[in-house]
Amino acid sequence: MPPKTEDQLAKLALARQKALEIRKENAEIKKKEKELKKLEMEQRKKRVNEAYDKLKSGDQHQAEDPVPEPEPEPEPEQEYEDHEVQEKPKPKPKPKKKKKKIIMVQPEEDDDSSDEEEIVYIQKPPKKKAEKPDKKIYAYEPEKPQYSAIDVNRKALYNRMFNLA
Repeated sequence: MPPKTEDQLAKLALARQKALEIRKENAEIKKKEKELKKLEMEQRKKRVNEAYDKLKSGDQHQAEDPVPEPEPEPEPEQEYEDHEVQEKPKPKPKPKKKKKKIIMVQPEEDDDSSDEEEIVYIQKPPKKKAEKPDKKIYAYEPEKPQYSAIDVNRKALYNRMFNLA
């Protein structure tokens, strides 16, 4: 690298100072954010403890109202220019389940069983087996492998070597 001129060195020094100032500002902002979160958590704990103490002490009339949680402030909406908002497709309603038909089978009435309770048998319909297609159906025609001359020669030598041909 060629040596840097005084002008370049001065610009680098300015850039370092600006970067250092920005880092300090960012560090202060992060520190304040942490303190803010800590204070919010303490306030929330106090509210919960107060509500708990009210319930515990027997002031049920005042405790019936739930403790309102502070709603987070909504972030400012971004303005969209020349951008189309895509809507999510509505979910399709689920198909209703069909009720199974129950076939009642009554045994033959005998003269001997008139004294006893009648027994009714419920026969479930036989389950239908899913039919399997005979062939595989492809959306496209599968390609057959193309063998090069080298592959053909290699197979021929292999077959000759073990007397397969």
